[in-house]
Amino acid sequence: MENQSGGRAGGDSSIPPQTDWAKGQLLLDDFLIEGELGEGGMGKVYLARSRSSGQPFAVKRTKLRDDAGRRNFLAELQTWIDLPPHPHLAACRFFRTVGNDVIIFAEYVDGGSLGQRIRERRLIHLAQVLDVAIQTAWGLHALHEVGVVHQDFKPGNVLLTAEGVARVTDFGLARARAVAGETARAGEGTILVSVGGMTPAYCSPEQAQGRPSTRRTDLWSWGLAVLEMFAGEVSWPSGTVAAEALEHYLQTGAADSRLPAMPAGVAEMLRRCFRQDPAKELARTYQDKACTMNDLGDSQAALALCDLAIALYERLVHDEGRRELADELATAYRNKAIALESLGDNRAAVALYDRAIEIHERLVHREGRTELQGDLGTLMAYRAERLLFLGDRRRATEQARKAVALLDAAVAQTDRADLKSILRWARRNLKDVL
Repeated sequence: MENQSGGRAGGDSSIPPQTDWAKGQLLLDDFLIEGELGEGGMGKVYLARSRSSGQPFAVKRTKLRDDAGRRNFLAELQTWIDLPPHPHLAACRFFRTVGNDVIIFAEYVDGGSLGQRIRERRLIHLAQVLDVAIQTAWGLHALHEVGVVHQDFKPGNVLLTAEGVARVTDFGLARARAVAGETARAGEGTILVSVGGMTPAYCSPEQAQGRPSTRRTDLWSWGLAVLEMFAGEVSWPSGTVAAEALEHYLQTGAADSRLPAMPAGVAEMLRRCFRQDPAKELARTYQDKACTMNDLGDSQAALALCDLAIALYERLVHDEGRRELADELATAYRNKAIALESLGDNRAAVALYDRAIEIHERLVHREGRTELQGDLGTLMAYRAERLLFLGDRRRATEQARKAVALLDAAVAQTDRADLKSILRWARRNLKDVL
């Protein structure tokens, strides 16, 4: 792949200042505009052909406001350029910079976009819809295998050849524009146009909440694109309500009777795509089952379930930056400590209480989560009791007094019945060190 840049040179080699390029216009002394291909988040897309090689290109242009913005944009654009060849990925051939303009020369695909075919009702057979869905899934899988998340998958970013081969395009350009600080264009308020690093109609919950994008972002958006192929239109206000949009479609049917009905298997697959935070839900399920096993006296089963929950929560909190789940991770440590107590391993239990307490101290004292001080006091009370079992009265005394002080304060502020019960338990069980 070739990255090319050049200054504004005047004459035919310059990039004309107007937004629209006319048919027959010459760019950079070599590329002849043959017409418009469509319009997306960056504006109009043009078909241009190199006079020297005869090769066609899909050309798009963005104006960036400063040098820092341009550097950020080009860094994101380089990810697309560096992608390995794949039959279901459209290639970025090269780009050129002229002043604050970046001109992107991408592979030209002659059959238009998936969005156009949906609008024009050119996908009326089930086999056509499923074929496009499978091809685009292969393209996204190829991206994910090299560690790239598209972040703005939608029918407008799927191109099809005249023979029906689907190619995913515009990798990371919505993100690139946002990183570069590009301001919205006039008329860009529609939910179908990318702005702020995403397209609202296809955005995933993590995108809407400003969380880091993962493969699930693309899976969610892909599911919405598949739903649109069956429904014939976007009838939902935001991608975040995908599950509700799917159920509404299943109840009311498509916008056009010519469109194929969605098979039950596809509907169930999309339901799985639209599960919000499945890893968090699974971790909570493990937590609940662990508590049940502890109550039933099966500490070994509880321990195994706690390990599964902890592994999921640690990935979410530490690898994916889900700091809002830190208190749930602490609870998983606590539940494992309780299982270890039942098995007689008090030292290991104390170590887990230490980890849970460390998390809660940060949340309460550094992040101002005062609503958690009762939970912090509870953990300290449990740890104090284990220290007594180990014969460490000095640390047990210190911990017990802190626990009771926190529980007293929390009860005074919240009047929670559960904290009152724990406070009574602490005063009774730890009375020798209070």
